[in-house]
Amino acid sequence: MNNPNARGLSLVSNWMDHMKERDQSKHTIDIYSRGLARFNAWLVNNTKHDITDADPSHLKEFRKSMINVRNYDARSINVWMSGIKNFYRWWIRKDEEFAGNLSGEVVHLPNPWDKVKSIKISRDNHNIHKRHVLSDEEVRALFKTCSGDKPKQLRDRAILGMCVFGALRVGEIWRINCGDVCTKEDGRGIIEIQSKGSKSKSDSIVLSKPLEEMIKEWRAVRDKTHEPALFICLDRVYRGDRISTRSIRQAIKDRFQQAGISGSPHNLRHTAITNAFRQGGSIYQIKIFARVSSYEDLLMYYHESSNAEKPIEYSIKYGLPEEGISRLGNSPATEN
Repeated sequence: MNNPNARGLSLVSNWMDHMKERDQSKHTIDIYSRGLARFNAWLVNNTKHDITDADPSHLKEFRKSMINVRNYDARSINVWMSGIKNFYRWWIRKDEEFAGNLSGEVVHLPNPWDKVKSIKISRDNHNIHKRHVLSDEEVRALFKTCSGDKPKQLRDRAILGMCVFGALRVGEIWRINCGDVCTKEDGRGIIEIQSKGSKSKSDSIVLSKPLEEMIKEWRAVRDKTHEPALFICLDRVYRGDRISTRSIRQAIKDRFQQAGISGSPHNLRHTAITNAFRQGGSIYQIKIFARVSSYEDLLMYYHESSNAEKPIEYSIKYGLPEEGISRLGNSPATEN
């Protein structure tokens, strides 16, 4: 940080410790920290403020400066802004905890930082956010690496199922408790999900038959423990504890390596959402399934599903026969 005061240094240090406790990857922590450092340097050099007394209007000016003066790439600026907003979101939650301890009540403070929008990026460039979508053969190859009945195989199989049948993010999988898997009144199994950016489990996915079976098989061998998490550690040191996000990523990475495929958890999410498009789901259904905030965000996950395979034109029927339309009936006699 450029000329940070003691309070600023302490805040940044505690914020980074918080990210480590949440099992954020080193790469994410480094990028977010660099974004906050750039913002602080800009504040010191261009205003009479630093990160301890800045307000959202400064973030808007910082965004404008990075575009117009420094000419940085919009995607880089958006990542830096994500780190900055993450810092202030954490700080506000700390204030909420402090106020709640004083009052003995749950306190919710407004967060004006989240109202500062990222730079809108044109979706005309299909390379933006492009991820490899696995073929059916590659998905089957992944599941073959954990097709046995040992606890680790059953656990990893259910984790893979969460990704390819439910489009779940690693953080969403990490938050699932055993009690979140339940049955609705109509008999359908669901999983209640705490989505990205949400403070409560306000979303859900319907359990497909394969995923429901995978969860059932895993729960049959899961250690009996007071830990409510659905997915727990199986190693000697932390056995029975909630599995970390890092361990979930590693389990998926190991399965990719064993299958001889290059990929990541996010590739699996892209695969699930793209397959939902290919199966003819409505964009409204898929938006709910993908748990994204806007239709524009949803299109980032859409991969060209080869119009040659199933041209959309073929789905327009009107109940007419595909051949022999001339035999539907006689034309009016007055027509030439």
